[in-house]
Amino acid sequence: MNTKVMAKFDIIGDHFSLEHVTNTLEIVPTETHIKGELTKHNLIRSNTCWRLSTGYEFSEDINDQLQKVLKVLNGKESKLAELKKDVINIEFMVVIVIKIFDNDKPAIYFDESTVQQVNDLGASIHFDYYIC
Repeated sequence: MNTKVMAKFDIIGDHFSLEHVTNTLEIVPTETHIKGELTKHNLIRSNTCWRLSTGYEFSEDINDQLQKVLKVLNGKESKLAELKKDVINIEFMVVIVIKIFDNDKPAIYFDESTVQQVNDLGASIHFDYYIC
């Protein structure tokens, strides 16, 4: 399979302490950025983001990448709820990004336990896909 999938867990908001999030969750993010910073394409970042990501991996099933991210977050539900109380206007997002090559599409579904875990994290689910 030539198709690549990336799973991400993003904590996004206007302005918040990335260090506070890292210390509260006891997880080192794979990426962070601060509202107002420039991207590599010279666009201005519209939010602050703390991200945990698999990066792109060849995949036949989005759950292979999603479970890697959810495994790291397992048991952090109460700490995430604490962050939502401490930090005004932050959102939790699970994002699945799919790069489809040669019309080779991965399996896209969620089992009941995955839906429950994302719900317990207080996160919404988003998809981005690109036909390459």
